[in-house]
Amino acid sequence: MGFYSGWTYDTFASVSSTFYYHFAYQYLREKRLRRAAVRGEKTLGMVEELIVGALAGIFSRFFTTPINNLVTRKQTAGQTSPNGQVPSSKQILMDIYNEKGITGEFLFGIKLIKVSGLAIAHRYS
Repeated sequence: MGFYSGWTYDTFASVSSTFYYHFAYQYLREKRLRRAAVRGEKTLGMVEELIVGALAGIFSRFFTTPINNLVTRKQTAGQTSPNGQVPSSKQILMDIYNEKGITGEFLFGIKLIKVSGLAIAHRYS
């Protein structure tokens, strides 16, 4: 049962990740297209499109990484607890806070995503 205990949060994280990504991508792309129009260009170049996509991915993950960390903990908690009970989301958040503080597991995941996102953008430029 532990595997399925985080499915609602996982579904929410997936849907919100897609929403945040497309929102950020459209916003950033429109902003870059307006700047390109001032220069007389009609489209963005390949490098600019990749950078816009990488930045949109970083923006999306900023909001969804904490939810994904909660999902992972919720799914594995039932397997590691002595009585097989899955703790509440509030209890899991308190455990993360007690173990690693406010910036612990949540922001650590975001830092890794920023580095990998920028590395992808840099690799293609």
